[in-house]
Amino acid sequence: MDEREAIIAKVTDEATKKAKSDKLNAAQTKLYVEEEVKKAVEEYDKKTKDTKASATQVQAIPTTSTVDNNTTVSEKDTKEEVKKITSKKYIVHTPVKNFCGEVAGVQFAYGKAEVKPGWILNWFKEHGYEVEEVSN
Repeated sequence: MDEREAIIAKVTDEATKKAKSDKLNAAQTKLYVEEEVKKAVEEYDKKTKDTKASATQVQAIPTTSTVDNNTTVSEKDTKEEVKKITSKKYIVHTPVKNFCGEVAGVQFAYGKAEVKPGWILNWFKEHGYEVEEVSN
């Protein structure tokens, strides 16, 4: 396995774990993982200036994919779906009413803080904070 394939494997594993912890469904997970792998490969290729990528390496990231119920999703749809997932915002409420201060690197004002999906949101959930999704 070359370095590029190792990066793809690592990013796939990490993105899958994150999607699972964010409780994404199968279709959302697939879209999220594909977007993360694409970003990692583009970054790697820029870094190594790999202009001689073989056709099979370029094809490693599909432009269309089949999701649940044989529905085909284009790359554009994939990007839009990932944007929707990652642009969600949540309000975290502290157990102490009207708390002002910092917890886990997040600044709270009057017992509330806005948090995006990711490890920090999961941390608050795991530690018993009330989490509310903000509609866009």
